[in-house]
Amino acid sequence: MARITNEQRMQQLTEQQFDQLRTKLKRLSVGAVEVAYAVLVQGTSQAEVARQTGRTRSGVQNICKRVMDRVEDVPPGWVKAEICLPPDLMEKVIQMEKETRLAREAGKK
Repeated sequence: MARITNEQRMQQLTEQQFDQLRTKLKRLSVGAVEVAYAVLVQGTSQAEVARQTGRTRSGVQNICKRVMDRVEDVPPGWVKAEICLPPDLMEKVIQMEKETRLAREAGKK
């Protein structure tokens, strides 16, 4: 069975999607945003972008992950995971996530 790499999991974005996302990327350097653009919009491989920019491949992957976390609305410091749970436990986890997000948003105001 073929193994799916992290690079293959990276979602491609349109230029319009990436432009809309730029406001959420203010913590990233201009160079990091350019790295993400090359991989996620232009479709350049992470290895090639690493070679072109002098970054490590894992550094490029981390930048792309941070950008995709913004696309998927994963708050900084949070972890996104895919898990399997019985329905009653899943409902509790989803409720905990909602309550935590609301408390976090209330704390920002």
